[in-house]
Amino acid sequence: MDPIDGISNFAVGLAFWCVSIGAVIDGEIIAGAIYDPMSDQMFWAEGAWCNDRHLTATSAVDEARAALITGHPVARDFRLDGRDVALERFSPLTEAFATLRRPGSAALTLCHVAAGWTDAAAGFGVNAWDVTAAILILRRAGGVYHPLRLGRVPDDAPDYTCPGYRAHGAQAAYPTLEAVCAEIDAQRSIPR
Repeated sequence: MDPIDGISNFAVGLAFWCVSIGAVIDGEIIAGAIYDPMSDQMFWAEGAWCNDRHLTATSAVDEARAALITGHPVARDFRLDGRDVALERFSPLTEAFATLRRPGSAALTLCHVAAGWTDAAAGFGVNAWDVTAAILILRRAGGVYHPLRLGRVPDDAPDYTCPGYRAHGAQAAYPTLEAVCAEIDAQRSIPR
């Protein structure tokens, strides 16, 4: 359970935060609900719903027409990868995607991908309580969630325990996003 995902937004009055509750039994996500009190939207995973609307994760087919939500890079990325490297990785994303946004709540971001309101998302510093419910909602909406282990969890760790991800609708083909995520994942997986 994440009592407030997007706590920094909440603290300053930016209306992009939520409450997220996910249930896991024997390593499998079995239930999830995310409430956005600012817009009075309840996302839940009995199928994939937002209030009374069934969700379908539709994304633009190619990056040039797609919107990407990511928090990358932040100070943590500068510390882990080096400032120049982190900014160098961000540059191709700004060139490949139609638009980039940094709203600041992984759970709500993944719900927006599940609803088809944004095309793709990537995160490189999330916790299980940030993404567990949203993974189930996204997948039940037909979306794709790729976990990134980032050298912090073993290869057989459940997806919801991985500290990074990329996500999008099933029909999307985003080679730049895939390449940047793979680079970050590979670099952080190298023992230091």
